[in-house]
Amino acid sequence: MPEGTATKIMIISNELYQAFEGKAASTLLSHSIDETHHLAAQLAEQVKQGEVIALFGDLGSGKTTLVQGFCKAGGVTAPITSPTFTLMHIYRGAPWPIYHFDFYRLHSVAEAQALGCEEYFDGDGVSLVEWPERALPLLPARHLQIHLRIPDFAASPELREIKIHRAEAVA
Repeated sequence: MPEGTATKIMIISNELYQAFEGKAASTLLSHSIDETHHLAAQLAEQVKQGEVIALFGDLGSGKTTLVQGFCKAGGVTAPITSPTFTLMHIYRGAPWPIYHFDFYRLHSVAEAQALGCEEYFDGDGVSLVEWPERALPLLPARHLQIHLRIPDFAASPELREIKIHRAEAVA
């Protein structure tokens, strides 16, 4: 393990715990896809059954990359791709199912409601939702929000700023 890696992991774990418990928002930098996968793996360790995680960010910001790391940490061996055209993928292999939604192509909350996504949000698994702004009123009041973006100062194409906080009510 490279020097400083263990300290960095402990800091990330503490930051995630604080965000998960709703005690503080956390802002982290990921310098690579591997670091984003590692962050997602730590997230998967702390998540509980029934959790909804809303992933905000522009195209190419790393939402699907984060989902891939989360699913791999949950024991999923199948290929993990964005469900842009199918709107949802269900992954098995974790202690519970992982429901991966992509609402990019939706134009209204009514379209999301017609999919029956609320049943999954209240279900037996964990829901990861890309482009959640298209269905915010359907998300449970208490959910985790993760905002991914490429910083303006990014010297590397893989650098991402990741902000995590617990939403207590939908705005």
